Amino acid sequence: MARIILVGVLLSAAACFAVNVGVGVFGGVAMPTGKMGTWENSVGELGENPLTGSDLGLSPKFGAKAIISLWRGLEAEAAVAYHLGHPVKDWKDNPFLEEPKSTLIPITVGANYKFGLANAGLYAGGGFGYYLLNLKGGILTRPATMNAMYYTTDVSLNAPGVYFGGGFTYSLGNFALDVNPRFNYVFNSGPFDFDGEGWSEDDSRYVLQYRGVEKEYNDTYVDVLVGLNYYFL
Repeated sequence: MARIILVGVLLSAAACFAVNVGVGVFGGVAMPTGKMGTWENSVGELGENPLTGSDLGLSPKFGAKAIISLWRGLEAEAAVAYHLGHPVKDWKDNPFLEEPKSTLIPITVGANYKFGLANAGLYAGGGFGYYLLNLKGGILTRPATMNAMYYTTDVSLNAPGVYFGGGFTYSLGNFALDVNPRFNYVFNSGPFDFDGEGWSEDDSRYVLQYRGVEKEYNDTYVDVLVGLNYYFL
């Protein structure tokens, strides 16, 4: 009898600690819920702060992840994704401005816990990561005070952040469909530096350096994603 009980306990423990390993792909949209660090070049006098907040639109997003189950219902994941480009809603209000482009690469690690049946259920999760935000834009013409026909900037605002959310998953054999929204918060407020580049009317190149440009808000956005996972172990 003691041996039967011991075997039962060992089998139960093995089931709880069974490790599954998989990979997944996902895609969807990212919806900014704040200014999200975008900017536009102001057409003011030389020396003015050239960055101002401006609302961003939706961006397609896709990525891939690795998954490992640690406990019954508990999974850890590491993911990398790419936002194709958030359009700036009001960029046409500035006649001197080329359309800016804002891209984002989030690299995240986190954990999910599933509630429900073995093959389907809701889950909650969260994690942290490093968010690589790049902002590009250019001005076609400038006032005579700058004596330039073209001016462009390339700004990188890379910072840590956190995310949390949940979703629904449905498993069929080694595959699992995953639908999830999540909220992302990036800690990238504060002063930052960047350089601008321009060409004057005689085609000579010059560089303008901006130091300590103040950014008074952190970036936030919501993902709505659909993914397909494959567990090979």
